[in-house]
Amino acid sequence: MLTIDGKSIPLACVDGRHTVLDAARAVGAHVPAFCSDRRVTTGGHCRMCMVEVDGRVVAACATAARDGQTVRTDTPRLKAYRQDLGELVVSEAAAGGRAGAELATMGVTGERYPLRRVAAGRPRDESHPYLRLDLNACILCRLCVRACDELQGQFVYAVTGRGASTHISWGEGAFKDSPCVSCGACASICPTGAITDRDRERSAGLIEDRVVQTTCSYCGVGCQLAVHAAGEHILRIEGARSPVNHEHLCVKGRYAHTFVHHEDRLREPLMRKSGVLTPVTWREALDRVASELRAAAPNVAMLSSSRCTNEENYLAQKWFRAAFDTNNVDCCARVCHAPSAAGMRATLGTGAATNSLEDLERCDVLLLSGSNTTESHPVTGARIKQAVLGGTRLIVVDPRRTELARMADLHLRLEPGTNVALLNSLAAALVDEGLLDRAFLETRVEGFEAYARFISACLPEDMEAITGVPASQVRRAARMYAGAARPMQAHGLGMTEHFQGSEGVMLLCNLALLVGAVGREGVGVNPLRGQNNVQGAADMGCQPDSTTGYQRVDDPAVRAKFTAAWGRPFPEREGLTLPQMYDAARRGELKAMYIFGEDVVQTDPDAHSVVAALRALDFLAVQEIFPSRTSALAHVVLPGASFLEKDGTFTNGERRIQRVRQVLDPVGDARPDWRILCDLMAASGFPQPFTRPSEIMDEIARVHPGFTGVSYPRLVRNGLQWPVPSAEHPGTPILHRESFPLPGGKARLVCVEYRRSPTLDARRGGDLMLITGRVLAHYNSGSMTRRTPNATLEPADRLQMHPTDADARGLRTGDVVRLENRFGEATGCVEVTDAVAPGTVFLTFHHPESNTNFVTSDVQDRIAGCPEYKLVPVAVSRA
Repeated sequence: MLTIDGKSIPLACVDGRHTVLDAARAVGAHVPAFCSDRRVTTGGHCRMCMVEVDGRVVAACATAARDGQTVRTDTPRLKAYRQDLGELVVSEAAAGGRAGAELATMGVTGERYPLRRVAAGRPRDESHPYLRLDLNACILCRLCVRACDELQGQFVYAVTGRGASTHISWGEGAFKDSPCVSCGACASICPTGAITDRDRERSAGLIEDRVVQTTCSYCGVGCQLAVHAAGEHILRIEGARSPVNHEHLCVKGRYAHTFVHHEDRLREPLMRKSGVLTPVTWREALDRVASELRAAAPNVAMLSSSRCTNEENYLAQKWFRAAFDTNNVDCCARVCHAPSAAGMRATLGTGAATNSLEDLERCDVLLLSGSNTTESHPVTGARIKQAVLGGTRLIVVDPRRTELARMADLHLRLEPGTNVALLNSLAAALVDEGLLDRAFLETRVEGFEAYARFISACLPEDMEAITGVPASQVRRAARMYAGAARPMQAHGLGMTEHFQGSEGVMLLCNLALLVGAVGREGVGVNPLRGQNNVQGAADMGCQPDSTTGYQRVDDPAVRAKFTAAWGRPFPEREGLTLPQMYDAARRGELKAMYIFGEDVVQTDPDAHSVVAALRALDFLAVQEIFPSRTSALAHVVLPGASFLEKDGTFTNGERRIQRVRQVLDPVGDARPDWRILCDLMAASGFPQPFTRPSEIMDEIARVHPGFTGVSYPRLVRNGLQWPVPSAEHPGTPILHRESFPLPGGKARLVCVEYRRSPTLDARRGGDLMLITGRVLAHYNSGSMTRRTPNATLEPADRLQMHPTDADARGLRTGDVVRLENRFGEATGCVEVTDAVAPGTVFLTFHHPESNTNFVTSDVQDRIAGCPEYKLVPVAVSRA
């Protein structure tokens, strides 16, 4: 029995993994601790948490809780010790924050010892857009060092000097020039205010009245946020406890929230009158939209929003299918991970991640393909860094030398556009060297004999001339992947946004099947979904061939089921994909379009043709939170709500359904998007009974087999991973444990021949190959992040160029350049770097003035219709 101040403590705390400090907190005993935080390892630096254990004075944070111990936390001896230590602390640092408050309660006055502050006279550093550093308040607890090292893996801080001159440092110069990635972990963990941030300073004096847990609306990781608020003010955002992010956040999730009250927000409905978008009443705007769509039906189309909730996406597709008799419904998955869904369905039977993010800590080899994870999915990227630092081996497939590629055991730096050739060569090496799980292939996979004959022609030695990757590296990667007990895969848009994107994903599945890496912990094939709810938008049926739950529209039983649920039928014929919608609009066949939460003019490829399509429509309605290039072409613009202003759910990339909770009221006369859609459905003659989003989820659960057991009360803690087939089911962290949802219950090996992209065949338009993508500080169109201090972190779109190519053109870092090809022109700010190979350039697309997607091509994936954003020739010259 372990007792603390006479109280017995739970046996769970006496398991060898918990400390005396943990045990003390479990029984409510107050033990001050300035250098301890559950997010990081024990430091034992401040010595403030000293307690008596069996009469000995020890540090509670560094002493294991064991059966039989007698612990005292508040004796006169301990009080005197802590007060004296506190006096020493304040003689060396002007400690504020929670540590300063704690010292004040101890009666520390700062009068016992003379001041001898190491940082005295050192100016406070305010150079960073968010972080503020004042070493005069530092007590050398080293929490900032451990947070930066153990949570983010950035290693910005160090302890410099010896003895009385010891202090925290971050290299030479101002903090803004350090390698900091602005995750804010150091500010959230600092006990004294030596490191603080803009949010904490800005909210000083405001009294917090609530903390609301919600889900981040940036990337598909789905981080849980604890939003601290006062009235209509966001005070700060912290990471919440969750298996998704373990209280960690990136610069966007923690800091990029001030867009909510930006002056550019749409605050009232707008209607085009005499060529000008003019404020109107909601009634006038709703009636106009409904009448225009009814008049044009069924030659109308809906593009739903991967930024909005499951409930809103469900309503959007229900509205168009049942009210306008069309399956012309799509979402932005079409231009990002539609190839993942298509490729995985063809091989595994389900087009979603097979495993959970937690398996990143369980795998012993990670094959990461086409993903700059530390910038595109920063919290997952940090998790991968920690796994690699802890011994997980990493294989990266990417034409760019990303941060993770630099950390990798193997970087297979292939020529852009040769994913299929490389993955075939990896599979050929597995078969050639007998690196196979024969039992798994015999019992759970079909087609191996035919596949083995096909793949024998794709040996690494045969593919080397195409991919540019030495055969020896490919074979080494194959041995590393097959030799692991738990080989896991993750892939990003560098795999999908290609002419053979869907087929490339099929080949990733082939690799997993060959070594039996599906259906158990620490393995699987896992797409890193781009937008916050792109998984959910597809789950809800925002695609032209299937409705909610991936139930095909050409199945009579499905149509009968939904007709009974909705009270209206919908057509059997598949609708148009997004690229097909544009084509039909330019031909005059599609008459009207509703675009919900997407700025397609900025984010879709070959933007000139997108603009031409939208201009050809008789009617365009846009539902948005900010004016955009797309809304500028609209006849009606409806002001929606940000994720902080409404309720609902998002589904992250690991199929986890999580709550979105309202923190603020919508600005101006804006409305929650689900409410707008219900109002429009009523105006269209298809009224809905819903008074709150939870009721919409209840209907989803009635029609979606994978959501049958989903309800808001069940999502309170960590959400649920679909499928959830009953109200008692705990969710499904791992798919395909016993069988695959394909005929016979077996997965399929798929034979895919490498085909050169039409872009590579012609190489028309320039001598450099352009790859496009994201950067850490921004998110897709940048409509939200550009309206926060993140804009100062990345004020312009960067064009990465190899030194050889830059020298040939007389260019240096910082030069502004023009990119040209047969599709159009764009601009960028040069960054000379070896992150890209000679002959290749990389450009982000977050700033409208750059026109990045005016030079991306019209080439699409052969199966899913996803654009080839990752490969287009350009000519680059000084602007």
